Amino acid sequence: MTPERRAKLLALGELHDQWVARKLPSAPFDPESRPDSKDYNQHYVDLDSDDDEFHRQAMAIVRGES
Repeated sequence: MTPERRAKLLALGELHDQWVARKLPSAPFDPESRPDSKDYNQHYVDLDSDDDEFHRQAMAIVRGES
């Protein structure tokens, strides 16, 4: 793995951690849209959130613009 790729992946991880910390308390959850499995909700956390700013920042990282 190149140093540039590593730096981008670390930056994406940091961006994601910040997003989760901000969104987790308030993101809506719709259990009807999840697979029909008895223990699905015990093993997975899904957030339903459209966030254009997150995607803009993530793409800037991937492109090397930040």
